[in-house]
Amino acid sequence: MSSAAEYWKRRRGFILAAIGSAIGLGNIWRFSWLCYRNGGGAFLVPYIIFLLIFGIPLLVLEFMLGHYFSGSSPKVFRKIKESLEPLGWLATINVFIIGTYYSVVLAWAMDYIGYSAVVAWKTVEGVGPTFDSMISNPAIVIVGLIITWLIVWITNFTGVASGIERACTYAIPLLWVLSAVLVIRGLTLPGSDIGINWLLTPSAQAFSGSALIDAAGQILFTLSVFASTMIAYASYLPPKSEIPNSAWITAFANCGFSFFFAFATWGIIGYLM
Repeated sequence: MSSAAEYWKRRRGFILAAIGSAIGLGNIWRFSWLCYRNGGGAFLVPYIIFLLIFGIPLLVLEFMLGHYFSGSSPKVFRKIKESLEPLGWLATINVFIIGTYYSVVLAWAMDYIGYSAVVAWKTVEGVGPTFDSMISNPAIVIVGLIITWLIVWITNFTGVASGIERACTYAIPLLWVLSAVLVIRGLTLPGSDIGINWLLTPSAQAFSGSALIDAAGQILFTLSVFASTMIAYASYLPPKSEIPNSAWITAFANCGFSFFFAFATWGIIGYLM
């Protein structure tokens, strides 16, 4: 719940934080998998349609609710109607569950940093055993978890502007830079064109019932709607903030990242094929 005195310093900081909340593993792996499974490049058609029909409108709604009522999801729904407060708590529980498993994934990333520093694997054959030994060692995972939660705690403890906004100002551009490195590497690997062709080759399957459901589900999942985060972030917007344009930027940056990173994913898969 926001305090009356604390706001985002810049609109850019809010947008970067919202983008950071939206972009996740679903952008990196799930989008590429759904795109391939449901008609390749043609899957982008229902994906973009659902983005425009209800993805962006729902994001605008969450931004507006958080900004207008200046509170967390339970408070917002309680102010709308007291009997709706449980919906806010469901959203809060949802983001708590997401945070518990994402923290483990981040712990693996922290451990990878340490492993990479000592060149834990030098050949393709060394990747699997090293990964298995890492994730099966509770002590190593716990160390990664401690580092992850410590960073999260420090970021939140220092506040919205000095913590979350400052972290996202550097972290989100860095994410795009590192992703660009992977995309360039993926596209320059031998055989990458095989994977890219598999990704972009259109098929009528993109308009099947299952594909439409997948596209709609991916939009809801990737934009973090009904996850309480967007409402909470918007509650720290200063009065008379620009809402719709911020939602459009957030949505297109998020979905654009999915398509952009797909070239890294399928370039590497083409190389492995």
